[in-house]
Amino acid sequence: KILIFGGYQVKSVLGEGGLGIVYLAKQLSMKRSVALKVLYPKWMKDEEFRKRFLLEARIAGKLSHPNLIQVFDIGHDKGRYYFSMEYVAGNTVDTIIQKDGLMPLSKAIDISLQVLDALNYIWSKNLVHRDIKPGNIIVTAQDVAKLGDFGFVKSKIDKKIGSEDFVLGTPDYMSPEQAMGKESLDYRSDIYSLGATLYQMITGFVPYQGSESMVIRQHIQSALPSPRTVNP
Repeated sequence: KILIFGGYQVKSVLGEGGLGIVYLAKQLSMKRSVALKVLYPKWMKDEEFRKRFLLEARIAGKLSHPNLIQVFDIGHDKGRYYFSMEYVAGNTVDTIIQKDGLMPLSKAIDISLQVLDALNYIWSKNLVHRDIKPGNIIVTAQDVAKLGDFGFVKSKIDKKIGSEDFVLGTPDYMSPEQAMGKESLDYRSDIYSLGATLYQMITGFVPYQGSESMVIRQHIQSALPSPRTVNP
């Protein structure tokens, strides 16, 4: 069965995120491969969230930087919202760590600096990414790092879906202020998350171990462990 969403022919699943499934798809009008993110049905019921999500996707669509995954198009079809993005052939930093273990320091720093370039551009637009992690950074065969997944971009969405059982972001890489559910996040929160990502790149491990709530508590209360304790 051929599945078509708003002019995109779905080919296969690329991955799943907190907000939706990402498919490899063909944009029929342009005859090009794209990554198509389709929202989970459970997020469709909240009108306020839908409006905000589309607003954030439109903001991401206006961003253009060589180290950011470009958002092309936003739409609604078959009762589902989707947006299409540049398809980047490569591996996520997550996959590279799983496959090869820890990275050489020079490669880890190169990737981090490229992501910082992208973040510097995002921050100049008064946006905060809020979900910097290895799974959201793709590295191409030419060693170009591309930051993606703007599902949690900007902090005004917090009021609506931030609740005790849903903290925006990924606990392993979450800044203390994000873990505490603060609304006034700025670029420093992204720097912390990139630091936790760099920690994993050079040690092969996330900074804190344990259950989700334990990890969140440690981000808030504990001193950051030195990567030298894991990788001298």
